[in-house]
Amino acid sequence: MTCVNASNASSHGPGILRRFWGHPIPVRLRLKLYWMRRGFQTLSLFGGIGFAAATIVAMKRCVEVSVPGYQTRLWVRPNTSDIVVLHQVFIDKCYDLPELKTAGLIIDGGANAGYASVWFALRYPDARIVAVEPEPSNFELLERNTRHLTGIHAMHAAIWSQRCQLAIANPSEEKWEFRIVTAAGFSDSIDAVTIPDLLQWAVTNRIDLLKLDVEGAEREIFAADSAWLQRTHYLIIELHDYLIPGCGDAFRKAISKFSFERLTRGEHEIFSNNDPIFRKVIGEHGATLSKAN
Repeated sequence: MTCVNASNASSHGPGILRRFWGHPIPVRLRLKLYWMRRGFQTLSLFGGIGFAAATIVAMKRCVEVSVPGYQTRLWVRPNTSDIVVLHQVFIDKCYDLPELKTAGLIIDGGANAGYASVWFALRYPDARIVAVEPEPSNFELLERNTRHLTGIHAMHAAIWSQRCQLAIANPSEEKWEFRIVTAAGFSDSIDAVTIPDLLQWAVTNRIDLLKLDVEGAEREIFAADSAWLQRTHYLIIELHDYLIPGCGDAFRKAISKFSFERLTRGEHEIFSNNDPIFRKVIGEHGATLSKAN
């Protein structure tokens, strides 16, 4: 997700977020005002009031909220980027794919607190969703937000180019900014999984939707063998060259070997597999491929 951090929060929203009676507003207060505004835009009136109160008093525990129009309740952490991600997913519908009518396997790479996975589960109730998140506090909330949805499997791991041990490079950053690196020199480590590992786990040879928002890990993922792209129907990705130079180059080199059509919506790039053989197999209505033996 695109960050709204201490340095750029003032660019998001009206002047009230930047100055009050001609005086600059402290950065942390600007962030609180931004998060509270997002709360009112995302939740009901009473939900927005409750969330704003929790933000003002800097409540440490999670707050349970509901998004108008959706039959589900979710947990958010006040004074974090959670409410912004919730708004992007459920209000802006940043992962909406009208072209995809049904789905078998969905991989949510960089699942964060689970909001995208929940949205996918509501949109595609028959899908199996693998939600992969490496950061412990995010994963804890991911499990909490998805435990009532049997179609979602939460996996505490990081998608990478090979099986190895990884670590969070910036554990003190905002909840949507965590980056992973190889674990050398770190005391805590996280298991790495590859896309072929996830296909094998799901006992299938096709991905209907792959969402990747992995803060630069896409450079490693696509620098490796990406033959699985041929069996991927839709891909939604956010590239992070501003964090890890070379992400875009690695991705474009990998995807250029296959017949994908590119769409860009907001900060995400969306790719649809137009390979004639693939299209013939899935048919007009997205019938799933047979499971691998």
